Amino acid sequence: MFWKKSHNKSDTPKVLFKSPEEIRQYYRVVPSSGEPVDLTLDNKHVSVIDISSGGFCCKNSDFRPGRFYSFHLYLPDNTLKIFGKVQILEITESNLCRGQFSNLDPEFENHINRYTLNRQKEELENRKKNRRLK
Repeated sequence: MFWKKSHNKSDTPKVLFKSPEEIRQYYRVVPSSGEPVDLTLDNKHVSVIDISSGGFCCKNSDFRPGRFYSFHLYLPDNTLKIFGKVQILEITESNLCRGQFSNLDPEFENHINRYTLNRQKEELENRKKNRRLK
């Protein structure tokens, strides 16, 4: 009967592509060079390389993977001080620190989401302008 078909290994479809493993599952943006994101992590000012509502990447300044640190940041388009705890997920071979926000207040997450959306729009506009100039 059709509902009692045997399921041989040869019957199952093969996976052709594998998704890359990602630490963060949010869209990341690179802050504009003229308007950097101001981040203080464990009372050390660090330069943000990219940011999302889930976390950020910055240059390592003696942070350790797995540890939690206090942070506060100001986004260029906002005067709201965003603060909380962040867990350092990894330190890359090039000494970059990847951090994940821990229990971020929903209001803070909304502000970061708004910032990332605005940065995406800015980048799209810049690309359109550059295409027109070519």
